[in-house]
Amino acid sequence: MLVFRSTIDHVVGPASMPVLRAALPQAEVRPLADSYHVATLDNDAPEIFAGTLAFIAEHTQAEVRGE
Repeated sequence: MLVFRSTIDHVVGPASMPVLRAALPQAEVRPLADSYHVATLDNDAPEIFAGTLAFIAEHTQAEVRGE
């Protein structure tokens, strides 16, 4: 599981991380330093999209298009 999380989020507080880690201890969490709650519509959107495609390509045998 890949999780992107804004380092500053006024909606989801830092208490969510221990809950996430307890439920999904193998999750890879990538911090986003230049976005807020809706990061896919903020400055880190290109990082999220590229990172997601790379993660899928790395963990499956699917061919990733559009790179």
